[in-house]
Amino acid sequence: MANTSSFTFLFFDSAQFHLFTILNNKKLAPLDLNKDKSVVISKQQQLVQADASTLNQDASLIAKSKELVEIDKNRKDIIQNFKTALFNAKTALADWKIRYIIMAPETGRVQFSSYFQENSWIKQGQELFYIVPEQQILFAEVMAPQQNFGKIKQGQAVNIALNGFPRNEFGVLKGTINYIPTVPYKDSAFLLKVQLSKGLTTSYNKQLPFTNNLSGVAEIITQDASLIDRLLYQWRGLWTR
Repeated sequence: MANTSSFTFLFFDSAQFHLFTILNNKKLAPLDLNKDKSVVISKQQQLVQADASTLNQDASLIAKSKELVEIDKNRKDIIQNFKTALFNAKTALADWKIRYIIMAPETGRVQFSSYFQENSWIKQGQELFYIVPEQQILFAEVMAPQQNFGKIKQGQAVNIALNGFPRNEFGVLKGTINYIPTVPYKDSAFLLKVQLSKGLTTSYNKQLPFTNNLSGVAEIITQDASLIDRLLYQWRGLWTR
């Protein structure tokens, strides 16, 4: 029996033969090449979509930045308008207080300077009342003429006899000179300030009521403390500080 061999032959026409492509010295079938092209095209589309998404995000970021700038501007405008309105309100309130409210500079007891009736007219600048402080620091003003003025010194003792309270019945108020002006007050007289050491308690230990502009006689005791050196001056009034 003779030996026989079988062979398989592949035949390609000229069109199929040209579909082979050499890539990196490797031969690819047309089907694999189309698959690779599809993958590349898909990746390119994804890259384009990613670029488009980045552009959209950048545009959105710019829009948000503009919104933030606008919000900050509105916030500043609101704050400025509030400050302006608050300032105008404070000004109007202060003006209203000046026009319609009488405010005392300190606490104390009100003492009217005159009698007032309801719905009576009050002139501008008219004195209405005085405020008597709860804790009073009293002083007196003494008119001293230029005669014997050179003997007056700070710290000298002063006895004050009130016209409304007889000396032999109520005694005198005790005080010391704590201020001597260098310029005359009027009519060449000097206005001395006398601090009342015991307030309105007299030398007879009697408590006198407080009243402004009481009149009387002030006796200034010089250093010699003799009766001859005691100077009598007009006592101008009683005040609080």
